[in-house]
Amino acid sequence: MFEPCLLHLPVTAVNLVRRDSIAQAVSYQIAASSRRWTEAFDGELTTQYSYPRILARLKQIANSQNLIRSFCDLRRLELRTIYYEDFVADPAACLLGLDLQGLREVDPPEHTTMAVQSSELNREWRERFARDFWDYEGSAPSQKRSPR
Repeated sequence: MFEPCLLHLPVTAVNLVRRDSIAQAVSYQIAASSRRWTEAFDGELTTQYSYPRILARLKQIANSQNLIRSFCDLRRLELRTIYYEDFVADPAACLLGLDLQGLREVDPPEHTTMAVQSSELNREWRERFARDFWDYEGSAPSQKRSPR
């Protein structure tokens, strides 16, 4: 019932994305395997690096972005992108920067409880994944190693 209206209304979809999808995949894998979805979760972080699992997360992220773009294309929706890191730093500037009709009449939040999840472990795994990706995916088939 609502969907036919989308073809005739000026609807804009806003997509919040990370600048570094590899870092996002690493954070996603750490959170999923440790069940620590934010820094507010207590407990020791115990998880092991897994190239295949991080690669699967990276593919999930890419697939999600493709589905969002396809959904908007099929429904003729304008799609605007906000970078997560920018939004966390200054949500009001990001939202006002979209220059969407009606948004200037409300006061966008100046702060958010969202935060970039980053640690030494994230940085180490991101660097390791980048090396492994080249070894497993970027070399000639006869030179590829088996993922661990």
